[in-house]
Amino acid sequence: MLNTEPQPSTLLGLHSPAQRALEKMGIPGMDFANLTGQLGVTPKTTIDAQGTLKLHHFTPMCDEVYRVPVLIVTSLVNQPYILDLVPGQSMVEFLLKKGFDVYMIEWGRPRKEHRNLSLEDHVLDRLPACVNKVLSHSGESQLSIIGYCVGGLLAVLWAAIDAAMRGRVSAGPLKILFVWQHPLTAMAWNRSKHGWALTLTRRRF
Repeated sequence: MLNTEPQPSTLLGLHSPAQRALEKMGIPGMDFANLTGQLGVTPKTTIDAQGTLKLHHFTPMCDEVYRVPVLIVTSLVNQPYILDLVPGQSMVEFLLKKGFDVYMIEWGRPRKEHRNLSLEDHVLDRLPACVNKVLSHSGESQLSIIGYCVGGLLAVLWAAIDAAMRGRVSAGPLKILFVWQHPLTAMAWNRSKHGWALTLTRRRF
């Protein structure tokens, strides 16, 4: 384990893009931290890191959790706290209170040395490494994935490639794939009418 402390995300300050946009409209400067408080404070542990990428495991909020873990693949653009704003307004907190075992990929802010990272690096290397780490950490053979925005695109590409490579030889690790706010057309989801509910087999934590 790399870190067991709650990790609030960096807050919007006076020189954020949002603040600059407001100032251009003539709205007086303000510190958004005073309005929002700390963001992304749901307790979690960082179980793996690759450069700026961090893989988090959120502390369960139920005595029993669903057996198959859920991996949230966040956007490469948005900050991950968009899915974990404040208590009572957090998708992560909602899932935890419903008994799900939740993990999240935080891609981090790329630096100059990451300028050569490609789509292939994310789909064929970084995301599969996180999948394997979640399976190892949870002790399960399958996981479900929630992909948000560009994270949904990455998850779909990984799932398609993984399935193609396996063919019919063996079942892959993916149990359920759910994506939203993604740059994919609805035509790609002709088969999405069947079974979006995550598995209901529980295990004691």
